[in-house]
Amino acid sequence: MIKLIQKNMISKISQDSLFPHGTIETLKENSISTAVASQLFRDGLLSFDPSEKEELNNFEYFELDFVSSLLNSGLTLTSVEFLLSKLEKPYCYSINELFFDFKNKEWKMFPVFIEPEVEELIENIIEDEDLERLGEIKNRIVEFLDEYKDKKDD
Repeated sequence: MIKLIQKNMISKISQDSLFPHGTIETLKENSISTAVASQLFRDGLLSFDPSEKEELNNFEYFELDFVSSLLNSGLTLTSVEFLLSKLEKPYCYSINELFFDFKNKEWKMFPVFIEPEVEELIENIIEDEDLERLGEIKNRIVEFLDEYKDKKDD
């Protein structure tokens, strides 16, 4: 599962940003000082030392954002280290797209709902032979087209 999560996250951020991420601004956004960020690097929680960079690439930006989010959540450093130990480095994940399943002690991605196409929905209704529903859809379409024609004729 970790490989899938990492592959998904890396594919989303592999393209360079049109606007570089300034290190100081990113640290401020994440309420982390340069000294704390450097210590996170020395402790192995970041794969780079922010104090040595003026700008961050996308990987560094997402890694700093992810680790900072965990630290700023109120978790202890030990808890953050445990959570990160369940992921592969670099920690360039989006905190908005995955969560930690405490029962199974693993990271999981939030499910992504993909809305089916109208044609697919109609095909499903046809397969179910739901004639009542098909009739309702037909009547609604005919009603709309009649109203549209009347407006256009005016």
